[in-house]
Amino acid sequence: MRLRTLGPDHPSSLESMNNFTDTYYKQGRFDKVDNSRQDVLKMKQRVEGTSHPDTLVSMRILASAYYGQGRCDEAAKLHRETLEARHRALDPDPPNIFWSLFSLAATYDTLGRFAEALELARESLKGYKTKKLAKTSETGYARLALGRATGPQPLSGGRG
Repeated sequence: MRLRTLGPDHPSSLESMNNFTDTYYKQGRFDKVDNSRQDVLKMKQRVEGTSHPDTLVSMRILASAYYGQGRCDEAAKLHRETLEARHRALDPDPPNIFWSLFSLAATYDTLGRFAEALELARESLKGYKTKKLAKTSETGYARLALGRATGPQPLSGGRG
């Protein structure tokens, strides 16, 4: 309804489209997220810009959808781009940066890039502790990453 009334570039339309794809994501229907999120991401990049916080969330969720589909190389590339964009934008929300670090770490772990995964997980955990956010679920994931021996078992949490 909003899309027809307001047009595809209106912020409310983008928010509605974003919420729709979030529903697919939460249901684990990553095949549906993929196409919808790509469309939303392209529109957000054009309308809001590549460094807008909502655009960065869309990038992270698309990367997570790739991860959920087993497309880990694509997920790693997009997680890396998201993290770099957050740093360039000086994202004012540190949990987003720390979660992006961990999402990339989990993806690297799945790809067998264990040393890089552990380094990123350490950086994520250090950030959470520094900002006194140590009781979040994300911190638990980072601690799990640091507490296990490097090996072929993937970390949980690469989707977020």
